[in-house]
Amino acid sequence: MGNDEAGQRLAILLSLTRTAVACGINPEAYIADVLIRGQTWPASRIDELLPWNWKAPT
Repeated sequence: MGNDEAGQRLAILLSLTRTAVACGINPEAYIADVLIRGQTWPASRIDELLPWNWKAPT
């Protein structure tokens, strides 16, 4: 990985991706949506963006 921090970031990304797959979600759509919404999403509602609670935008 080059350094420990890069390895930790990759582990987080892989964990989110695999969890999305396990929840029957397209991981690419999930990650893209969360990265966009996360910029303005209130911290008090962050649990709504977890893979098992996430709802695709309509």
